[in-house]
Amino acid sequence: MRIGLFIVVWICLMALQSRADIPDTVYLKQVEVTARTITAVPHDRLQLLDSMMAQTSKTLTLSGVLGLNSPVFIRENGYGGLATASFRGTTANHTLVLWNGALINGPQLGQVDFSTIPMFLVDQLVVQAGISDIHHITGIGGVVTVNNLPDLSKKLQVSLLQSVGSYKSFGSFFGGSLSNSKLQARIRAFRKSSLNNFEYLNTAQWPQQKMENVNAQYAVKGFQQEFYYRKGKSLFGLVSWNQWDERQLPPIMTNVDRGGRPEEYQNTKFSRNVLSWRYFSGSMTLSARTNLLFEKQHYFLKTTSSYPPYAVVSLIDSENQSSVWQNHLMMSRQLGMYHMEVSTQYDLEQVRSNNLPEHKQRRFFGLSASSEREFDSGINLRLGIRLDRMNHERATLSPTMSMTFVPKSLSSVSFGLTGGRAQRFPTMNDLYWFPGGNPRLVPEKALQSSMFTAWQTQQNGLVAESRFTIHASWIRNWIQWRPSSFRYWIPENIAQVFARGAELYQSVSLVRGHWNMSFKAHYSFTLTTDEGQTAHQQHYAGKQLIYIPKHHANLNARIDYRRVYLSFGTELVGQRRTTYNDDLEVFGNLPSYQLVNLGIGWSWRKFNVDLKLNNLFDIDYQAVMWRPMPGRNFEFVVSYSFEKYLHP
Repeated sequence: MRIGLFIVVWICLMALQSRADIPDTVYLKQVEVTARTITAVPHDRLQLLDSMMAQTSKTLTLSGVLGLNSPVFIRENGYGGLATASFRGTTANHTLVLWNGALINGPQLGQVDFSTIPMFLVDQLVVQAGISDIHHITGIGGVVTVNNLPDLSKKLQVSLLQSVGSYKSFGSFFGGSLSNSKLQARIRAFRKSSLNNFEYLNTAQWPQQKMENVNAQYAVKGFQQEFYYRKGKSLFGLVSWNQWDERQLPPIMTNVDRGGRPEEYQNTKFSRNVLSWRYFSGSMTLSARTNLLFEKQHYFLKTTSSYPPYAVVSLIDSENQSSVWQNHLMMSRQLGMYHMEVSTQYDLEQVRSNNLPEHKQRRFFGLSASSEREFDSGINLRLGIRLDRMNHERATLSPTMSMTFVPKSLSSVSFGLTGGRAQRFPTMNDLYWFPGGNPRLVPEKALQSSMFTAWQTQQNGLVAESRFTIHASWIRNWIQWRPSSFRYWIPENIAQVFARGAELYQSVSLVRGHWNMSFKAHYSFTLTTDEGQTAHQQHYAGKQLIYIPKHHANLNARIDYRRVYLSFGTELVGQRRTTYNDDLEVFGNLPSYQLVNLGIGWSWRKFNVDLKLNNLFDIDYQAVMWRPMPGRNFEFVVSYSFEKYLHP
């Protein structure tokens, strides 16, 4: 019913698109556009952070932006808790995150907590599903790219933001930048905290009752320092991101009445640093980058008996440290009708943990090359090959191909397809966790393909784009953690996963006088099943993998008039399996849910005021079994921005 309603609203808005009364003349601000000779853009590449979103999302985290504005499904372990991403039916460690070219997926778990990435630190956000750029290690699911962009115009910039929200939530943000034609220095700092004591419906008890989320407060603080220097044809950059996260972890719904004096928290601190160099000479570009990433995590859990003297029942005190050194060198050049790129990569990962038998390290080497050509017939063809080697294991090759076709007689329509091979290496925990690590694991390997058709038009003040994509991936040696006869879990290469589906995207924007209206919507249908021998033997072959919804959709609309805006957003998440046991009819599935958010804002000179209402209809829902999510809540934001151009 919800999906039908979503589609009906979509069709109605598309009908309005074709009947809009469009003015003859629209005055736009000056825009500078730069591009290389080959202009084809991968159809799976979606740039999310436009100027309007950048202004209203600064107090959010990356998880909040992706779930409502992209086909990516975000799985949240409670409000303020761990948030991971799923692309096209894959899991969290199949999604790669690049920050200024640095891969920030942790070497132990291989995943990224999107709730720890504040949008205040982000200048550019790009989402690419399926086969990613061949010059980085490929992601089986997809890649999220987060960048900071230099601005070498002569100006002084200052920004201040203060947010206040439900559950005693507060956020303070400061940014400052000073630049001229050769040098820019920029700093951004923030602090966010929340008591996080929202009320929820405990569905694990009978009868169900309202309860307060306890032991759930969190505080996050950090800063990012950037330096850019241009000398001749070279551009140097140094970016350092340092952050401290402190989280109390609340009990799950089934444990809230167990008594005793439970204590659980997780503290994380990291430092991510990127030193880069780019050299431009005619049609040739050289780039080099070295990245140093440090992270320390402390997890503590203590449970006691329910009555005095509260004897300790379980105690976990885990400390994990990792350091990663990444190096990347790349050259691109235009040779006649061909655009050629070659790159090499060398990484060193080191981990110290009281959950590993000893200090572990591994080395990674990568080499890639690609060629792209645009033919007069309207065909753009790109071929790539990548070689990867981990430690002294045998090197593997990953070829890729993408092609787009734009008919000359119908330039508003395009068609395309991609195909290739991708792989994922086991994480440090997969290999060495004690007890249970399996050093005999081999990399997961995927064969992927996708086809798309797209249509776009731009006429006077109307800009519209439609895109339909079908995709399929066959992933061999999928790693699964399974219970063993030794009473602990071990990872094995046993699953053979077939992920397939379809995606639909529509965007429309219309400018008329002082009115600016925009509409964007995504819908994803994903079917992901294990077709391996073990799955057939245990009778769960052909069933949807756990925590992957078949249906996921979001829709966002916004209207701006002079200094005032009104926004509407909704996200629909379909039912998700939590077990392969069909006997658990009630607790084996999480029901679908639909969230509605509203926003209103006003700007005056250098000030902006925003009010956001989230979960407007106060829906009780869970993204992860027994982890409650908040009902209706609000956030109030006041911001001040100052910008002054400096004369020579």
